[in-house]
Amino acid sequence: MLTDEFTKLLETAKEVEKKTCKDKKPLLECVVQKCQTNLAKKETSPSEASQAYAGAVLDYTFIDESVMVEESFPRDSWRPRIKAIFSEIEGIETTVKKLNPGKENFEVIDVLGPEIVECMAWRKGALMYMYCATIQEEDKDRIEEDPPCYAEQIECGIVNLQKMLSIRSPHEVKKDGEERDVETLLSLGIYSDTHLLAMMYAGEMCYWYSQLKKNHPLLPSSDLDERQIGVKYLQDYLKAVKGPLSVQGWSTERAEQFLHYFKKENPN
Repeated sequence: MLTDEFTKLLETAKEVEKKTCKDKKPLLECVVQKCQTNLAKKETSPSEASQAYAGAVLDYTFIDESVMVEESFPRDSWRPRIKAIFSEIEGIETTVKKLNPGKENFEVIDVLGPEIVECMAWRKGALMYMYCATIQEEDKDRIEEDPPCYAEQIECGIVNLQKMLSIRSPHEVKKDGEERDVETLLSLGIYSDTHLLAMMYAGEMCYWYSQLKKNHPLLPSSDLDERQIGVKYLQDYLKAVKGPLSVQGWSTERAEQFLHYFKKENPN
């Protein structure tokens, strides 16, 4: 099951391993081991094989992602490298569908499970956040050189973080007494620290997007309602970190700053 896919990934990982710096080798070795382990199995279910393949691809793509962050997303290579990472991650879904031809009402989440599907969207959204944050902090000239390109990257990040946060529906709290902390978090759709971080990332990207539109009014129109999205996620983030997670040390300063901006821009 998935022999060709595991074989191809194994060969690629081995080639990359030869020219990879020492601190990145352990993750590549993990990818190689996962591929070899699954190729050695005589029998495995489509679901098990798909989940193992997804995990190997996510580990493999994380290597170049972390290198790009360290290199501050080089001007001459960031775009094709991000495109390649997206293609690899999206290829997981293509592979899973290939294993289940002709099934009615088929959903990839039924095979991979919510955690892996969330991780796929999270990785794409977080990568775009890191790109945009790097440009904001280190090379704002890129924004002025090509505002539509920067707007496109922000939109891509917001859309993928939205997707990640919508995979699992918020938990409905039973109205039978005092609401517990864990129920508050689940009612906000927060199942892990990553969900909370995704809310903050999305809120901050909405702020950048609003600022970009203000400074470049001739940007192509978009259906993205950055204010509505930003306010929702920032409010949910603050409710969580000021409530159930108040002793965990999560910062509120930037979230409050962005939320104040959105409410000041449109008090209604």
